[in-house]
Amino acid sequence: MGGDRDALKREIHQAIEAFPEGTPKLQLEEIRDKIRAKRKAEHEAKETAEAARIARINHGLNFIQGYVRSLGEEWEIEIPSDFNPLWRIVRAHLDKEISSEMPFEEVEKLVRRRIRRYFNITHRST
Repeated sequence: MGGDRDALKREIHQAIEAFPEGTPKLQLEEIRDKIRAKRKAEHEAKETAEAARIARINHGLNFIQGYVRSLGEEWEIEIPSDFNPLWRIVRAHLDKEISSEMPFEEVEKLVRRRIRRYFNITHRST
């Protein structure tokens, strides 16, 4: 965060330095405030996007157990008693693949594909 603060100070300083000496203080404060507001909006947008991405990852992780149970019935595979190894594999996959704009249905498709690969199921089931 300190790096962000330093970068903000530099940006404000550079913007103010571009104005001639004698520029009214009020005008310089307006420039400062605009830069701060722009940076704040950028920061909030990043936080919102990351929250949306995390929501999609959590959705995918919550989808695992039910999907594995349905595969167990359909393919007569042994359902693991410990979902942690599978959870970690799927989590790592989702971390790499998920974006904040990805539809939840696409998240589910990614999870299904990764789980089928985990169990060596090549048939495309839902």
